[in-house]
Amino acid sequence: MQLPIETGARSKLKYFSSKYALGLTASKTDVGAKFSFIDGGNDPIKGNLDIQTTILLLGDEWGVQAEKAIYALRDSIPEALDELILGVEELSKPNLSPASCAKAAVNFRRCLDKIAETLEPTLSSSEKSAAKSMGEYKFRLKIFVNKKLSQSEPYRDYVEAELDEISTRVNKLYNLSNKGIHEDWFRKAFSLLVLRLVLLINDLLTTFPGKQKLIYDTSHFEFM
Repeated sequence: MQLPIETGARSKLKYFSSKYALGLTASKTDVGAKFSFIDGGNDPIKGNLDIQTTILLLGDEWGVQAEKAIYALRDSIPEALDELILGVEELSKPNLSPASCAKAAVNFRRCLDKIAETLEPTLSSSEKSAAKSMGEYKFRLKIFVNKKLSQSEPYRDYVEAELDEISTRVNKLYNLSNKGIHEDWFRKAFSLLVLRLVLLINDLLTTFPGKQKLIYDTSHFEFM
């Protein structure tokens, strides 16, 4: 004979499993007065579900951002998408060597080069001279950002800061890899770099008036 508390526990687990689609496989154990008026509200099952729900939401949001960047590149700057794909494929190799890391860094830099050449195709003589000291793709993209985001100084400064940071990381990882230096944290560092690169691409291409066919136009969080 099932006690009311046991019946409530089964019902609660079934409800959360169906609502959040978390693929729960936990079996019911003796939890005493859990989910009853005796329980003081300290609910570890709900806490775990909150954590899993947050993970799912963050995963959904990342999927939205990645898809927006990839489809925007496909429709506007396909050459840049090719370089991004090549870089990701290098990082997907099971045995990540210094040579693979260096190739990935080059692919990501070329991706930014292609984007910069499309968004800001023309430089004056003085700008070309200045670009040599800063790095051409970084210089071109800063000109583009200053033009397109001139009405929003805080957003412009944010995008420029992110561009500076990603440029530094690409160069640093390339230089280390090119010297044959290889450490366990490289894969993690490159993985985080790819995430930030995708977000930067979205920041840049949402201001680009070229043809874009995006599956998602808004953030996943806006549907919550």
